[in-house]
Amino acid sequence: MPPAIPPLELPEHWRAEPPRSARQRWAWWGSTLLTFAVVALIVIAMLRIVAMTVGRPAHVNPERLLSGIPLAAALVIAVACMLVLHELGHVAGGMRAGWRLQSLFVGPLRILREDDGFHIYWHKIVLLYGGAALVVPLAWETPASQRRARMLYVAGGPATSIIVGVALLLALRATGLHARELFRTDGRTIIFTAALASLAMGLGTLIPHRPGPGLRSDGMQLLKLLRASGSASGAWEPDPAAFHAMVQVQLMQTRPREWAPALVEQIARLPEVDRHTLTYFQLLDRGDARSARDHLQRALDAIAPVATRSGRMQRRSLAFEAACFEAAWRDDVEASRAWTARGGSPRSVDEHGARVAEGARAAVLGDTTGARIALDSATWAMRRSAMLRLDRLRAATIDRIRERIAASGAAG
Repeated sequence: MPPAIPPLELPEHWRAEPPRSARQRWAWWGSTLLTFAVVALIVIAMLRIVAMTVGRPAHVNPERLLSGIPLAAALVIAVACMLVLHELGHVAGGMRAGWRLQSLFVGPLRILREDDGFHIYWHKIVLLYGGAALVVPLAWETPASQRRARMLYVAGGPATSIIVGVALLLALRATGLHARELFRTDGRTIIFTAALASLAMGLGTLIPHRPGPGLRSDGMQLLKLLRASGSASGAWEPDPAAFHAMVQVQLMQTRPREWAPALVEQIARLPEVDRHTLTYFQLLDRGDARSARDHLQRALDAIAPVATRSGRMQRRSLAFEAACFEAAWRDDVEASRAWTARGGSPRSVDEHGARVAEGARAAVLGDTTGARIALDSATWAMRRSAMLRLDRLRAATIDRIRERIAASGAAG
C-alpha cells in the first residue's frame, strides 16, 4: 500500500487577498460608464463631421436616426469583416511558415481547435475582443529557429489589412468618384469606411506598444525580430516574459505526460514558481502524486509573499490548483474548500480550476451528478475565459474525477 500523501501546508508568509471594497466597485462602474460616454461623444462628433462634409444639415431628427440604423449595422459588419481579414492574415502568415492554427479570436467569437476539429464559442476575454490569432509550431523550435516563421506570422495581419484597405480605396478611385461624392450612397459609405478601418488596423497595429498585461502589438514584436536579424548571428532571444509565453503555448498542445523532451528542457529556464508548477503537472500525469505534491508546495511557498499584480493573480490560481489536489488526490474536502476560499472570486483568475475543484469535492462526497455538472462547467469556463488549453494541463485530475464518477455509478 503506497504511503499517504501529506496535506499541503499554508505558507507562513501567505498574503491573503482582501475582498473587493465598495470603493473599488464604484470605481469600476464609473470607468465603465465614462467609457460608454466617450464612445457616444465620438460617434456623435463623427456624424456631425460627415454631415458637414456632404453639405447636409448637422442636426439629427428621430426619423433620420431610425432610417440610419441599417447603415450603421452595415458599417459595423464591414469593420468586423476587416478585423476578420486582419486575423486571417496572421493565420496565413503562420501557416505559410508551417505552423498550425490553435485558436482565433474575433470580437466576442472564438474558434478553438479541439480533439474533434474546430468549434465556435462566445468568449469573455475582453482584452482579446480586438482580435487575436494563436498559431503555433507543430513541435518545439528554439527561439533562433522560430525567428523567420514568427516574422511571417506577425507581419501577416498588418500586411493583409494595408493591402485590403489600399485595394478598396483604389477600387473607389477607379469609379471616378470625387471626395464629396463618397457619402452620397450607402454602398460607397460602407466601402470607404471599411477601407479606412482596414488601413487603421494595419497601421495602428504596427505602432510599437503594449495594449495590455503580457500583450505586445505587432509592431513591437516585429521591431524586436528585425533587430535580431541585424545581429552577427541573426539569432533571436526573446525577453523572459515572451519566452515564458512561447513555452506555455507549446506545452498546452498535449497533456503533460506527452511533452517532448526538448520542450521539457525549457522548463528549467523558467522562473521558480512556473518551474515547480509545470513539474507538478507532469509528475501528476505520470502517476507520481506524492512527488507532484512536493513541487506544488514549493510553488505555493515561492508565490506566497509576492506583492505584484501578476504575483497576486498567480497566487490565487495556485490556490485553486491546491483545492483541486486536496480533493482529487487526498479526498480532503475541507482542505479543498479552505484553498478555494483563499483563491477568492475565480472569474478573473482561474474559473476552470475552481470548477474542477468543485467537481472533485462532489465526487468525493458521492454526488456524481454534481461532479458531472462541475466538469462540464469547467470545460465551458476554459473555452470562454482561458487563452490556453487548461483541460490538457489538468488532464490527470479530470481523469481521476471521471474514474471516481464511473466507480460510483457502477457501485450504484
